[in-house]
Amino acid sequence: MGKKFALTTFVVAVVAAVGWFLFVPGLFVPRATPVPVTIAPEQSAPRATGPVMVKEATLVSARPEIDRSDGYLGSESCKKCHEDYFDSWHASYHRTMTQPITPETAPPAIFNSDGSLKGEVYRFRRHQDEFWVEFEDPNVAGKRITRRLVLMTGSHHAHVFWYESGLDKTPGQLQIMYLIDQQRWIPRESFFLRPPNMEKESELGRWNAICCNCHSVHPRTRPNADQSSWDTRVSDFGISCEACHGPGESHVAFRQLDQDAVEAGTDPIVESIGFTQEHPIGHVWTVSRCDHGRYRQHR
Repeated sequence: MGKKFALTTFVVAVVAAVGWFLFVPGLFVPRATPVPVTIAPEQSAPRATGPVMVKEATLVSARPEIDRSDGYLGSESCKKCHEDYFDSWHASYHRTMTQPITPETAPPAIFNSDGSLKGEVYRFRRHQDEFWVEFEDPNVAGKRITRRLVLMTGSHHAHVFWYESGLDKTPGQLQIMYLIDQQRWIPRESFFLRPPNMEKESELGRWNAICCNCHSVHPRTRPNADQSSWDTRVSDFGISCEACHGPGESHVAFRQLDQDAVEAGTDPIVESIGFTQEHPIGHVWTVSRCDHGRYRQHR
């Protein structure tokens, strides 16, 4: 009798302990099983210890789409006849104002390194040719999650990073930015000016609605009915030849005419040479068209 009572008491105690462990708030939180990925160390990047746990993600077209239409041909079409100008532009900050994140474009700051700011840790990892960040995503109620980095804007003074949000062609903006000269992370709100009483808001779709107008060529924002996602199309990421000179298709067709027709006609491309000295107003007009998207079309 004594042994049976002791055994029963032991079983009840174990069941009670397990139940307490499972159901006390905050002690145990069920999680989806992540997929472990071992990150290969990069010689030129800070090394992180151990693998990063990367959750399986549904592959979507995370970036706005390159779609050349309405006479826009893309910067590569200019290289054949204007190689010197092309090389000069290619080395400029204009080209890198928006870039897809690849092993060739990614800055060392996101190669297998951790950053901490305002009490939150951002864990950057490279996996093969992709770059990921683990952070508390404000677009999913602050849940800590791993997202693929897909675009970056800037490249002169600072890098702004955009991550795959799960909405087609609608990236989210990371809440921290990287200052290139000082080589440190800062909060996004410390870089962009805004009214002091402006409430904090999600930057989901900000590139589609605002940034693309200056940081891409021939942007068409294309929001859906409630502006919760976007089907944005651009001719080029960054600021390339056709941002200032206009669509090149008619220029190419004109230059393929016979010599007499070329000499008798007028090239439709916008030419800015000589504006500074002879036509200062025209020069200002040309620059403003580059910087403020005179060729923008919202569809």
